Amino acid sequence: MFSDPFFGKVEVQPHQLEVIDLFTGILYTAREPRAETLWTLEEMARLIEGQWETI
Repeated sequence: MFSDPFFGKVEVQPHQLEVIDLFTGILYTAREPRAETLWTLEEMARLIEGQWETI
């Protein structure tokens, strides 16, 4: 979960994530995420939240 001044708090479930490989055009979707993946996503969300004002 991260917060945004415009949208408020946003909660994203792992099954809602999709990633497109821009080189190959392959779409990847998450099914059952590993604990390490969830930790990484939480860290990335914290980084984005911390830098959101500068974007």
